[in-house]
Amino acid sequence: MSSKTLLTADELEQMPDDDWVQIELDEGELITMPPAGWDHGRIEMRIGRVIGSYAEQLGEVVSGDTGFRLDDGTVRAPDVALVKQERVGTVARE
Repeated sequence: MSSKTLLTADELEQMPDDDWVQIELDEGELITMPPAGWDHGRIEMRIGRVIGSYAEQLGEVVSGDTGFRLDDGTVRAPDVALVKQERVGTVARE
């Protein structure tokens, strides 16, 4: 029986950026995904435009390249996300 090497969100942030692979962290387990296809990207942008137009006063809309730390072992990158204005300062980091 092999054991998996689990990572923390801090360790994930220190990894080199690979523009060709999307990476998420699921309870410490590294999940890699290839880039989305044409249809996925097109639909993601349409959804982002609709949400962005509607929610302009509510907060910021970001694309699927943005990672959200849910806890120390889980980082997700939803296709489109709305962050309420009062939460932007708590989640936005460069």
